[in-house]
Amino acid sequence: MNSKTRFHKIKKVNLFILIVVLLSSAIFYCNKVSAETSIQYWDKNTNKIVTTTEKKFLQKYGFYKKKTFYKGYDDKGKLAVEFYFDEKTKKGCGISYYYSNPFGFEIDSYQTQKKFTYEKYSLMPIMNDTKFNPYTEDILNYKEEKTYKFINKKQRLINYTSTGIISGDETEKIVAMDFSYGKNGKLISKNITVNSNISGSYRSSSAIYYDKLERPYYSKSYVTHGSLLDFYIYNGNSKIPSYILTLDDNLGVINPVLTKITK
Repeated sequence: MNSKTRFHKIKKVNLFILIVVLLSSAIFYCNKVSAETSIQYWDKNTNKIVTTTEKKFLQKYGFYKKKTFYKGYDDKGKLAVEFYFDEKTKKGCGISYYYSNPFGFEIDSYQTQKKFTYEKYSLMPIMNDTKFNPYTEDILNYKEEKTYKFINKKQRLINYTSTGIISGDETEKIVAMDFSYGKNGKLISKNITVNSNISGSYRSSSAIYYDKLERPYYSKSYVTHGSLLDFYIYNGNSKIPSYILTLDDNLGVINPVLTKITK
């Protein structure tokens, strides 16, 4: 082996070592930055918003370096929430990344719900209270209209509208829904509007987004003080979610509600 060949081999080895060192440093730096990312959360003991780091926040609730129970994404594919949860103790915590600043939240219990009415062609609006039903109201001249369109050789429901007289003589929209599909005919999203004279402002409009199995995975609803984000947590390919994590944005403060769907 001549000196020139030996030099090139040594150069390649040194370059490889340098790349490994740089990659290791980058990974270490990213982990450090992530752990030191500044977040806020509502401290129940002091009734104040506290600023801390992700590491300290997760340490406080015993989930630092623990595996996430669920990661939720919005309709743009952006990470919106990381949720840590112990099903045995029913306790957990999470960090919402949906808004401009990460905000931590605590879960110390959950509510239960027997019915799941958010299937893809359900004409029921999203309500945490499943007893809510706009179709049971005393509405005069009640009518329903459905519009269909052929997509991928099958007829798909693209619009549903119900109308009637709630008060006085004027006919109003009661519930309106618009369905969007991909080229393969699978449902992508459903937009819902409910007459506020029936529902009030709470969830008077909602947008639900569906995964490849046409299951709702994320929804966003209107409330007067901000918005409600729902994340649907499934066990494998189950059609019904095991949990629904609702994040209530109240002027920048995240109030979480975890709902367990019972069969």
